[in-house]
Formats: sequence, C-alpha cells, structure tokens
Amino acid sequence: MEMHTVHAPAEAKGNDVSIKYSALGLIFDVDDYDPSITPKEKATINAFFDSLNLGKVPANGAAEGYTLSVSSDVPFGELMRIVNFANRWVYTGSLTTPPCTVGVYF
Repeated sequence: MEMHTVHAPAEAKGNDVSIKYSALGLIFDVDDYDPSITPKEKATINAFFDSLNLGKVPANGAAEGYTLSVSSDVPFGELMRIVNFANRWVYTGSLTTPPCTVGVYF
C-alpha cells in the first residue's frame, strides 16, 4: 500500500519553481517488509493503521466524502519518527489529481 500526505505552506516559496505543496509518499508491504523493523516499530505502524478505523469505511464505492471523526487521534508523528528518510527519492512535480497544480515538492 502507498500512502500520500500533502502539506500546504502558508505561502508558496522557491526561486525557479514556486513550491505550493509538499507531498510525502510512504510504501507499506506486509509480505516483503524490512526484517530490521523492531517489534516497537511494528507496534507503532499497527497503532497508526488501527487509528484510521479502516474497517468503518463504507464499501463498494460509498466511501467518497468519508472522513474520520474529528475526535480521532491519529499518531502520525510517531509514524514519522521511524521513517527512513535516508532511503528516498526527492523531486519537484505536480499534484497527481486535478487540477494537477505544478509546484509540488515530493
């Protein structure tokens, strides 16, 4: 599974291309995972996914517009602390959904 989070600064910044958004993509794999992940890190990943309540998402295309409860506590910061940012790709591009805005730092 790949998860994207998109972040928008208060104002665009940059010289050649004005950066309007920052997007972070994380890839999760339950079959071919990194064996160096500790039990504590695995618990952090599990807590993140458990917090999303994915079992409550309506099925068969009825999930459009579905959002978590405003009182949901999603431990995104805990997940970010275990991400290996040394093993990554970085590039500028555009949003992958309309309006496909240019100026995204991936």
